[in-house]
Amino acid sequence: MVAAEIAATFPRRVSKLVLISAVGLWRDDAPVPNYMVMTPQELVPLVVADPNGPVAATLLQEPDLESEAGQTAVLQATWSLACTGKFVWPIPDRGLAKRLHRITAPTLIVWGHQDRLVTSVYADEFQRAIAGSRVEVLEGAAHMPQLEQPERTLAAVTEFLGGS
Repeated sequence: MVAAEIAATFPRRVSKLVLISAVGLWRDDAPVPNYMVMTPQELVPLVVADPNGPVAATLLQEPDLESEAGQTAVLQATWSLACTGKFVWPIPDRGLAKRLHRITAPTLIVWGHQDRLVTSVYADEFQRAIAGSRVEVLEGAAHMPQLEQPERTLAAVTEFLGGS
């Protein structure tokens, strides 16, 4: 959402734009759950294609609260979530949809087909609003295709950025 906002506000400053599972739009028929209040056990099945796979296991791994590293990890995660919440929640009230038409940069929209947090109908919404954009939907990935399908995500982004 922040990248799209920058590209819409300062179109001459952005030569190419890649959005990966972006938030920032709202559809009443496909509401985005309030992930800010979810436990990891509630959130992880929504953001990974395989809730029993290695990415889910990593995300659900409990930090060692006895160690300084574990405590730091919890603090960093909490801080990151709070900062994200400041910018993106509540999603319906930010007005990004009204500004997306200002984006002039070639845009690639990458989405995981199995995303249950922000479903792939939002990829279509971004594509409709951003002239000339294209969507790459990856099978075997959900909200974090860069973690679940890193090679395919990297290939799509590299090809897009390297192309004209």
